[in-house]
Amino acid sequence: LARYGYPGLGEPRYDLEAARESAGKAKTLEERWEEKLPEKAGIARPQKQDSFGPGSEMDPGGFRYERVLSTGKRGLQVLPLDAAALAHSRVADLRIAGKDGRQVPYLVEKPDEPLSIDLRPPERTAAPRSAAGDPGRGAASRSYYRLRLPCANLPAARLVLSTSARVFRRDLSVRIEKDADGDSREPWTRSVASAYWSHSDPDTPAPALTLRLGSLDTADLMLVVEEGDNSPIPIESARLLLPAVRLRFFGGGANGLKLYYGRDDLEAPNYDLAILGPHLVGAKAEEARLGPEMTRAPSGPGQATP
Repeated sequence: LARYGYPGLGEPRYDLEAARESAGKAKTLEERWEEKLPEKAGIARPQKQDSFGPGSEMDPGGFRYERVLSTGKRGLQVLPLDAAALAHSRVADLRIAGKDGRQVPYLVEKPDEPLSIDLRPPERTAAPRSAAGDPGRGAASRSYYRLRLPCANLPAARLVLSTSARVFRRDLSVRIEKDADGDSREPWTRSVASAYWSHSDPDTPAPALTLRLGSLDTADLMLVVEEGDNSPIPIESARLLLPAVRLRFFGGGANGLKLYYGRDDLEAPNYDLAILGPHLVGAKAEEARLGPEMTRAPSGPGQATP
């Protein structure tokens, strides 16, 4: 019996991980999902706003960003946040408001399944000038790739790389390149993640490599692969796994809702809706969508970001 849908539960750590390499060679059987078990009877799941009032009035001034929400038919809505909202908000400063300026209460949901974003394939590039001072064999034994994240200032994430190579062992690092500082006329790079990647079975694909990234103030990364005396291994694809965040609220129809964020002086809101949290999390809901991110003047209308 597989159980899921437990917001906030951490990633498991099992001793089975130590057998990952040998497990790939073992004979396996394919399992299939049965139908979902019915929900327990007697649990009422409200589908309309009938147990609490609207939120208080809100002054949109001071928020740096706004997004128009596209919602379905009236009822419970679920809104997945995208990379821009995660990068430019603290989650605590998120606010939903209608045309009347009143807040729309919401619940924050943090599912276990991450937000997966396919990045552009890594682009091979020449060695940076700062590579001349790196220890070891130098730039001749390394491959350099440019990686572009969706935004700067994203929360801590995981970078997943895949290759079509079958037999190899490589050291990799992710670096950020800085401009020259006051003590040097040359730019330099700083490593923000590193890992050892190897595979020894020519009959099976190599497992993907996962590197953990902290929150970075740049969207431009450099991937450095230590090739040794070997030909470069092909880096086929790159994915970014971000902590997923969804908002649940009641709305829908042509109600002109907007999402506001980008304030450093707000704490998380305290809505009566939280009392119904156990009944609403996991309930069937219409999926709302975010419009383009708009930057806001201090006391003026929003303007589209490039």
